[in-house]
Amino acid sequence: MRLTHHVAAVVAILSSALLVAACTQAAPAATPTTAAAKAAEPTKAPAQATAPAAAPTKPAAAQPTAAKPAEPTKPAAAPTKTVDFPAKGRPITILNPWAAGGGNDLTCRLVGAFMEKDLGVPVQVLNKPGASSQVGTTEFVQAKPDGYTILLASMPTASLTYLDAERKAVYTRKDFQPIANLVLETGSIAVKTGSKYDTLKDLFDAAKANPGKIKIGHTGFNNTLLDVLAIQKATGVDFAHVQFDGSAPQVTAMLGDNIDTISSSAGAYASFQKSGQVKILGLMAEKRSKFYPDSPTFKEQGYDIVSNSTRGFAAPAGTPKEIMNILEGSLKKALADPEVQKKIDDMMLEIRFQGQAEFSAHWDSDDARAAKLLENFKIN
Repeated sequence: MRLTHHVAAVVAILSSALLVAACTQAAPAATPTTAAAKAAEPTKAPAQATAPAAAPTKPAAAQPTAAKPAEPTKPAAAPTKTVDFPAKGRPITILNPWAAGGGNDLTCRLVGAFMEKDLGVPVQVLNKPGASSQVGTTEFVQAKPDGYTILLASMPTASLTYLDAERKAVYTRKDFQPIANLVLETGSIAVKTGSKYDTLKDLFDAAKANPGKIKIGHTGFNNTLLDVLAIQKATGVDFAHVQFDGSAPQVTAMLGDNIDTISSSAGAYASFQKSGQVKILGLMAEKRSKFYPDSPTFKEQGYDIVSNSTRGFAAPAGTPKEIMNILEGSLKKALADPEVQKKIDDMMLEIRFQGQAEFSAHWDSDDARAAKLLENFKIN
């Protein structure tokens, strides 16, 4: 029994020793080297990678902020371009290619006075008459395109100076940049009061019966000539053309019975018409004029002829758009001024404003009409 206990004790001791030895040998596997530890921790990396997925709201909230810089489809608005015009104290010159004292000159001075107040710089009128406006226009096209020199453009006269090849103008339509048109005058045919020609039909019938015998006065290569050519083309009559240097001499010649009739803008002999010395046979207007309510239109008498001369302003080609807009705006404001309107009305002119685009189109249309009417025509 005592032996048995001894054997059991020995067995227990040996078992404990073996267990300790086994534990001592297994310990290194439980504490690997640093390299082995890193290789032996694959489960930790997935656990860390999945951590952000546990809170998806944070990245989602940050995405719109990161996307804002990437919006190339909405370019920044271009800065408004400004121009220092007119420069303080620097004068603007209105070049008038006609003599002082006439209707064109009065228009220049009336509008110039308003522009001076509106733009805050001196505005001077420079008269350069000669060769039906060609002398002054030649000087104008040589000016710098900076807005400080503008031209009084009386149409269609301005374009006729370069449409007639014999005049050898040094400029063409391309040298003009229309700013704005202001007024218009209606073309007309008139006779001496008491003339045997009481209507347009009377006059045209006589001209048909006597080709090249009925003398009609006009002022050369301008609207007055074009109106006669338009009449000849529409009716088939053939007048004897007599050219004058101005409207006053042609009225004098008619009152002295040296010519039979005259072609002119109605305003050219307004005072003679008021005094009863001149009778207007027909106005080339769409409807009767408030200035001549008793004078019938061509259309009323069966002749579809409408013709007007206009007065506007142009700048040299190449003038910057910003400067053109300033000049156009000032001219438009001038026509809205009650004092300017009254004076234009006193001149018996009809206000007809046209901005840059509209006036340019009108100019081109005038050129096309004039070129067609002037084909094969020469003043004897």
